[in-house]
Amino acid sequence: MIAPGDSEQLLTFLLAGDDYAVGIRHVEEVVSCGIITRVPAVPAFIRGAMNLRGQPIAVIDLALKLGFPETALTRWTCLLLVRAVINGEPTSLGVLIDAARQLIECTVEDIKPPPPLGTRVHPEYLRGLVSVGDRFVPMLDIQRLLSAEELLLVEAVTEGPSEPPAGPMADLNRKP
Repeated sequence: MIAPGDSEQLLTFLLAGDDYAVGIRHVEEVVSCGIITRVPAVPAFIRGAMNLRGQPIAVIDLALKLGFPETALTRWTCLLLVRAVINGEPTSLGVLIDAARQLIECTVEDIKPPPPLGTRVHPEYLRGLVSVGDRFVPMLDIQRLLSAEELLLVEAVTEGPSEPPAGPMADLNRKP
């Protein structure tokens, strides 16, 4: 936790036509978006998986998660690689954004509480509003954006199915 007077670096980025910020301590790196392989039976905001240096990375469409239209893939589209804990293990997730903007520095005092109304993002997903120039930028709480149940679905994307399905379709997996 940051003490009063301490400074924090934030990364601002474009998402669904608006600027947002996230604490840089949650971001491992920003990488260009590669080919996303769709994965069946996951929520729509989990776009699939991407090969990053030989490792599968689950790709979360942050715009869809927040109730905006699907992120269009352009030459500026990139992934914020963030670290989340799934089943007690640190896991990298790729959060799809329209474009990375800039690094800014602020103090705890610079982060204003979010208003109960008037933001496009539900207040529970916000740490607050940060003044950037002559406007406020919503600062997202990356840790609250995904529930524990949703993180388990992300684990399935990167690991694949662990056992054959049960039920009426299970007979399809039996060898003759």
